[in-house]
Amino acid sequence: MDKLNISQIGLRLRKQRELMKMTRENLADKLNITVKFLSDIELGQKGMSIQTLANFSKVLDLSVDYILFGESCDDQFIPTDEKIFLTTNTENENIDKISFIANYIAQNFTTKK
Repeated sequence: MDKLNISQIGLRLRKQRELMKMTRENLADKLNITVKFLSDIELGQKGMSIQTLANFSKVLDLSVDYILFGESCDDQFIPTDEKIFLTTNTENENIDKISFIANYIAQNFTTKK
């Protein structure tokens, strides 16, 4: 099993926060943590509790395994930035179809490292 890299974890969290157009203040408020602690996590200077990890997962719409390892074991996972790309300028009735197809491709045609 790969060793956890808290710098990479922080980068993934920051990237997702920025993709969701959230400020550190806004995200810290949703997570019930201080802005300083969030900054330290994003900069890879501090780790977090399991509860805080679960809260990040929920608020940022990321799987825990993606946050920790940069890839997902969940066959239904599509990173939010890809969801945004797929659904930009798309009719609402087609979003579910696109999501289903993307999940099918991810499940059946991606290689595991």
